[in-house]
Amino acid sequence: MDIKIIIRIPEKLKTFLDNTANDLYDDFKGKYASKEEFWITLREINNVNSFELKQIKQAIQTTAGKCDPFILYCSELMLTNPKRKSSLVYTLRGLTNKLYNLHQNLENALFTRQIKRDDNMQSPVIEIAQKVAYRQLPYIKTPEIPIEVGSLVLMEKKQNFFNTEYKLIEEYPLFGGHLYITKIDADTVTCKNSLGRIVYFDILEMPAEVKEKDVIFKSGTQYTVDKNETQVRAIQEQIQREKQKNILLNKE
Repeated sequence: MDIKIIIRIPEKLKTFLDNTANDLYDDFKGKYASKEEFWITLREINNVNSFELKQIKQAIQTTAGKCDPFILYCSELMLTNPKRKSSLVYTLRGLTNKLYNLHQNLENALFTRQIKRDDNMQSPVIEIAQKVAYRQLPYIKTPEIPIEVGSLVLMEKKQNFFNTEYKLIEEYPLFGGHLYITKIDADTVTCKNSLGRIVYFDILEMPAEVKEKDVIFKSGTQYTVDKNETQVRAIQEQIQREKQKNILLNKE
């Protein structure tokens, strides 16, 4: 099995990049990716057996539990990677330090599970085409379309005659960072992370550090929240516990 670990990009951005690729095709011949293959590639691993796949899944889950969601944008269109006779890629800007940390954490988690490092892997980019003749590219204005990095996606890569197909194996939401209490209903506390994804907590399992700040008040059998103190950092162990219960919901 051949797999890819990727970050999705929004459909609106895919459309822009697809139009850009079509405009460049006549002057820059090469092997262009389809619109469905536009994403940020973190790692590609070939010839994965069932044991290695299990290790890879654990590595991604561990990495996702340490990282907070963040925002990126497209940056410069450029030709790079001479070993592939130049790849046409969009570099990235924004919170690239978080992307770097995410990438390194993933590499380290894979390595500790006996998955060899890819010494040829470049920094994460959005690849548009491979085997493009190296020459000066025209200036193309980059779109101001945010890329919400809220999860890591594990894909299976399949070769179907002359076409390459990808199948979703699993998606891993990023769980690290801050949570914000939005409401309390009976014994359930509703929180959001920095990208608006929702997590539900049992009031009895709330971290002690939250209660000690008097954010939550108990009156008889009822709980309320101090609306002036809603920005509360939740401890990682609690986030992991909720993750294992699989009750994180994506807010569409």
